[in-house]
Amino acid sequence: MVNKTIKGQFLYVINKILNFAYPDKCIVCNKIIYDTLDFAICRYCIGDFYIFDREICENNFEKNKGFSMFLYTENIRKLIHAFKYDDCGYYAKVLGIKMGEFFMKQNLFSADLIIPVPIHKKRRRKRGFNQSDILAKEFSRVLGIPVDYNSLVRKKNTIVQFGLNKEERIENLKDAFMIVNKEKLIGKSIIIIDDIYTTGATINECRKTIQSIGVQEIYYFTLSSTNDIC
Repeated sequence: MVNKTIKGQFLYVINKILNFAYPDKCIVCNKIIYDTLDFAICRYCIGDFYIFDREICENNFEKNKGFSMFLYTENIRKLIHAFKYDDCGYYAKVLGIKMGEFFMKQNLFSADLIIPVPIHKKRRRKRGFNQSDILAKEFSRVLGIPVDYNSLVRKKNTIVQFGLNKEERIENLKDAFMIVNKEKLIGKSIIIIDDIYTTGATINECRKTIQSIGVQEIYYFTLSSTNDIC
């Protein structure tokens, strides 16, 4: 017991020294954070983040079998743009962990498998990664639910969805995905993970593709949503 106490005190002191030497920075404005705040965001930036409450998440889950963590505000847009286009993958890691913690707090459903929304291989080569893979990986660490990165494949190199209306988004994503190794998914409950929920076109096309092989349940959970119904 004494040794554990001494070890704990030692680690506490080391952590304090490291925090002093290498202080955390806000993942929005990049300024040093001198006190501990949730989401690794400073007290000035946190005011712009709208986190969906349990009632909104419950209502949306009942209607759409899924929900989101944040309302898509300007600061969320900056974060998503940074980890998708400015090589700031750390942001995706932090937010993936926070997605897991938020999901556990809501406790609306459970699943057997996590599937990130895939990007086409050409876009992956250009960007170097899939942001939804990173979110899913950290989300998985918190929940202890395995991730399947390979069974859902984006076979069609669609144009960017930004700027398209709902009908154009649906047409753009038509038959964009395919399933490989379907035996890994049959009978499973699945969570689809993505960064933004806008019209639901991407999630719905993924869901339609997965449903075609016969799975138990398909849910979704996204980092943000562009509307206030989660």
